[in-house]
Amino acid sequence: MRIVARSGLFILLSVVLARCLPAAEQVIYRAVDAENLKDNPEHYWLEPIAFRDELLAPPGNRRITLAGERYVTFKTRIAGRCAASLEVAEKLRSLEVGKSYYFQGTILAHGRNFHIVVSDVSRSLDVEDAAGSLEKKVGLQSTDGYIRRLLETVESALFTLSQNQGVTMRDLLRPGSEYETQVLETIQSAVLRDSRVSGVTAEMILSRLIYRALVADKVEAPPGTLRTGPLGSAVAASAQESPEAGQREERGPRLRVGVLRVRLESPRARAEPAVPPGR
Repeated sequence: MRIVARSGLFILLSVVLARCLPAAEQVIYRAVDAENLKDNPEHYWLEPIAFRDELLAPPGNRRITLAGERYVTFKTRIAGRCAASLEVAEKLRSLEVGKSYYFQGTILAHGRNFHIVVSDVSRSLDVEDAAGSLEKKVGLQSTDGYIRRLLETVESALFTLSQNQGVTMRDLLRPGSEYETQVLETIQSAVLRDSRVSGVTAEMILSRLIYRALVADKVEAPPGTLRTGPLGSAVAASAQESPEAGQREERGPRLRVGVLRVRLESPRARAEPAVPPGR
């Protein structure tokens, strides 16, 4: 009897609150983890939430009734089956399958079951493109999965900030915006939280990025410049001077790296054998 009464209360409150919720522009959605949402939907019952997930299947023809309203269902990679109104379903059908989006909505109850009901959807950061950009710029390898996870964590934190400020992500990240300080503080906090969970600190990430940048710079440089080591291409250019300058031995600058010393000599000077005295 208690179970029936509780289910009836859930349905009654779902009907009342779902119809009395303010317009979408006035709702502040809290970013939540999609996996946690799937495992514990009752924790977010009637709470405005947003979760980042990949669209697997757009809305079809299957319909369900929740809180007296008709919805169609669609599927995401982590959260699984979700429901959307007919208006939102049209928007979902226009999106590219296999991409990640921010789904905004709430949780409604039907009997003992809880359903994710999406009231809006917006594009999220393309983590693969962002990580690919890092790979191109600093030589980051695709195996560095923690960079992708960190990008997702930071984006979720910034999404929550944009909701609290009542602005879009585009306005929040506009160069020179009044939110720049808050954005940087939010990013720092997100990185710190992630490091506590993953054990990968910001120093480790920065060191890895610098290392990859140096490796990429040396590997991708023309063969003639690889002899310069850390000195860069400027010394390489000086080593490839006119033939007259190459006839005499010239010693370049010496660089101390720890206990190592690198002495640069012109290629021709190294190739000519020493002439014994008296000849």
